[in-house]
Amino acid sequence: MPSLIGAYKEKVLIAQAKRSLSIVLNAVSAAKAEAEVENNGEIFISSNTSDATADIIFANMNVVQRCKANDTNCLRDYKVKYAKATNDGYGNYRQPETLSYFSRAVLADGSIIGVHQSQYSGSCQDYFTAWDTDADGNYILDSSGNKTGEHLVPETDCGHVFFDVNGLKGPNQYGADAYLIYITPYSYIQSTGTINDVISNNKLSAQKYDLNGSFKKTGN
Repeated sequence: MPSLIGAYKEKVLIAQAKRSLSIVLNAVSAAKAEAEVENNGEIFISSNTSDATADIIFANMNVVQRCKANDTNCLRDYKVKYAKATNDGYGNYRQPETLSYFSRAVLADGSIIGVHQSQYSGSCQDYFTAWDTDADGNYILDSSGNKTGEHLVPETDCGHVFFDVNGLKGPNQYGADAYLIYITPYSYIQSTGTINDVISNNKLSAQKYDLNGSFKKTGN
């Protein structure tokens, strides 16, 4: 019986994920139609704040509660756990995120949507800064403990959209009920939570793990 209940819940979450993704993409499409543009970069405008872009997107959603970006008191206890144990670069597990830097909204169906505006102009093409890591994902530090090997990584990204299909209900974990996508000029790229993989495989990607764990070096 417990396994059947688990399978049923998984089916429900996958169905909700499909619906939430559709809501997001339909809202973006509606915003473009209203503005009479085709490029998502003309909705996710680099000079906008996250709140300004969210105003455009949320206008096409059934919003019942709004949380401005960086308002840490709104949804203050809401955090999202990573889909699997992920190295923070220092040998520890990355801890759940508050996502307060997103402009957020709670919809009438209980889902939570977050919008973050990238500052990449024009074609939404730019670079983000990264540092060298070893085979285990740990930063390679110099004798003073500073990260080394700083380099730029190309990224196409007009903005980020986060969604939690059942809001505060939980488990509040990427790949289970929470997902992040990157909006590109004419489509989107799946990111944390791998929404496309979840939908195509009809299987959640989240894993159970202890947040207090830590990574060990390969071979130890």
